[in-house]
Amino acid sequence: MAASSQDLPSVFEYYTNGGIESGLVAESDGFKLNGRNITILSGSIHYFRVHPVYWRDRLQKLRALGFNTVQIYFPWNLHEPRRNVYDFGDGDNDMSAFLDFKKFIQIAQEEDLLVNARPGPYICAEWEFGGLPSWLLRDPDLKVRTANDAYLDRVEKYFNVLYPILAELQFTNGGPIISFQIENEYGAVGANTGSAGQQYLTFIYNLMKLNGLNNSLIYTSDGVDNVRGSLDGVLRTINFQNNPEDQLNKLKELQPNLPLWVMEYWSGWYDAWFGSHSAVNTKLYTTNLETIIGTYKASVNLYMFIGGTDFGFLSGGNIGVSFPTYFPQVSSYDYNAPLTEAGDYTAKYNATRELAAKYNPVQLKVPDLPAQSIKRAYPTTAVSEQLTFDQLLELVPEEDRVTSDDVIAMELLDINDGNGQSYGFVVYRKTNLDIPENSTLTIEGKVHDVGILLLDNVRQTEPLTDREQTRGFGYWETSDNQFSLKNEAVTGTLDIFVENWGRVNYGTYIDLFTQQKKGLWEGSVLLNGDTITGWEIIALQFNSTWIALRVSHSFLTSSVRMELMDGNDRFPSRSRHYFFVNLHLSGWGDVSTTGGANPTLYRATLDISETPSDTFINMSAWGKGNVFINGFNIGRYFSGGPTHTLYIPAPLLVQGTNEVLVFEMYTAATEIVFSDVPLLG
Repeated sequence: MAASSQDLPSVFEYYTNGGIESGLVAESDGFKLNGRNITILSGSIHYFRVHPVYWRDRLQKLRALGFNTVQIYFPWNLHEPRRNVYDFGDGDNDMSAFLDFKKFIQIAQEEDLLVNARPGPYICAEWEFGGLPSWLLRDPDLKVRTANDAYLDRVEKYFNVLYPILAELQFTNGGPIISFQIENEYGAVGANTGSAGQQYLTFIYNLMKLNGLNNSLIYTSDGVDNVRGSLDGVLRTINFQNNPEDQLNKLKELQPNLPLWVMEYWSGWYDAWFGSHSAVNTKLYTTNLETIIGTYKASVNLYMFIGGTDFGFLSGGNIGVSFPTYFPQVSSYDYNAPLTEAGDYTAKYNATRELAAKYNPVQLKVPDLPAQSIKRAYPTTAVSEQLTFDQLLELVPEEDRVTSDDVIAMELLDINDGNGQSYGFVVYRKTNLDIPENSTLTIEGKVHDVGILLLDNVRQTEPLTDREQTRGFGYWETSDNQFSLKNEAVTGTLDIFVENWGRVNYGTYIDLFTQQKKGLWEGSVLLNGDTITGWEIIALQFNSTWIALRVSHSFLTSSVRMELMDGNDRFPSRSRHYFFVNLHLSGWGDVSTTGGANPTLYRATLDISETPSDTFINMSAWGKGNVFINGFNIGRYFSGGPTHTLYIPAPLLVQGTNEVLVFEMYTAATEIVFSDVPLLG
């Protein structure tokens, strides 16, 4: 490529030559950065979806594409996991190591990339609750994404912490940030919010200005027809996948004297459970991109450049108007993007690189392509131990148990310093319950999301394998479903185990976002028409502090060590040594035969003799649940597909013995299988 000639200036050399006098502005003849013409060629990378050891690699590959900017979201639910407790990489939460966005932005600048920031507070992104913290749902008077006083108060508190950090990183202050988005695709709900919606957007705009975001371009982004998401005097940008001529012509009509910017050109699409793997044809993708940057000379952002992974319980869901009304999303956010989930090049990448070289009017230095990581299919390992459902519940600490007269949502549990339960599973237990022969159990309202009924530690309901089952007892599609126990008369223990499969991140009516509580909360549980009272409610959160307690290096008996070196950290921002010791999970039993019917935690080990490599774990023989590697939750699996593998970045593994835990809700396999390629469907 001609643009890779070493005698050309870098992005920052070109746009800061002679000193910095101004930031990004939109003028009638195009975008200007520090007074010089710029076509913004950017790609989305979400730092919270990429292991921090790989941040530099992914950013280098974006710059090697010939692009000059990275676009990033900021997830409020991770950065303020509890009210007034902020985590920017220095916390002790499961995802803390992924949250040092300041370091990510600094690396971007080191790799010659500008930054386009989208702080939210709502981000959509197919992310749990669109990035909103679940503790907002505890306030019955709070409505999100509108001019509601309780909500605006929380937004203001958060942004008064976040914005000043971002202000320091603006281009005019010597950093790389050139632009900020107001909210996110607000036009999708703006028609339902009226003047309150405009007040809300104005509130965010004013907060930006009050917190020093004064020297960067501020914009909104929406579908071109969703004009209610915009503000007078603020640049409009658009999001789409197809028909670029129609989309860009409409934007020119709306803003005849301003340059065109496609804020989200969807390079692929997300996947939902029960569905098929989404893919966008490379030829169509390339043709549309060439129209955008070649014919219309527009600036563009690839959403996504690399999708990454929704680790843990952090994948979201979409809503449907009629059956199916809920589409929980898979943990792989591969997105069929130019760079795969594991950071590998694709035909889309190569085609995009050619177009960038051809159409970028400002030719700058472009680095060579970085190497791809090695992928290994590690040897299959047998499942060796298990903790049964009853054992697991006995190990849940007292602070994660509450008593309640009636069933309540997980968010309303008085745990986590009054912030409720955000993720995982919740068990509603009633002991010493007199259950007549052939009783009928009724759950008023709906179950959010997947329920399993157990009587005296015996599962009564069938495993979920098909979407049609979600119309029945234990699911979200219909209300007031009944279940016939077909039991003998007994005084026993009734458990209703409920999984939060991901709060909805997108919808077109605003009240949807106040209906995202999980568990049992729409009514009571009835036995033969009589309300059951006196519940013990147990939060199964599967935090890493419970799964694998992190302790200091003085615990020499531990089997797994994670050594952290400055500049080559496996988990940056943590202390130098971590050992993983199962002090909380005790009482493991041998697994002579697997395939038990109840939710069970299984254990296996993987021995690696050399430096670890990226790999995938193949869960196609299992039912439904989550996988934990050395105490870290790598995501969900489900036999209903389309995805049947989970990505394991090499930094999660250690040379030596690795612990693999599988929490299986239904029926387990007998072994753990690894692969060097993903099975996305």
